[in-house]
Amino acid sequence: EHKLVLVGLDNAGKTTILYQLLLGEAVHTRPTIGSNVEEVVWRNLRFVIWDLGGQQSLRSAWNTYYTNT
Repeated sequence: EHKLVLVGLDNAGKTTILYQLLLGEAVHTRPTIGSNVEEVVWRNLRFVIWDLGGQQSLRSAWNTYYTNT
């Protein structure tokens, strides 16, 4: 299992990337409030991916997700 955390400014495309990897297609998304967590299997590798909201009010919590990723 591999762990990946997606962080970046709001409206940067983090959720779009996550669901492109998961579903293999572009999806319409809404701003992430909090986080999205999905498991993606790619070439027999399993990834647990955390997509963290990018709003200013959420950025101070990003570092809590860095451990073991």
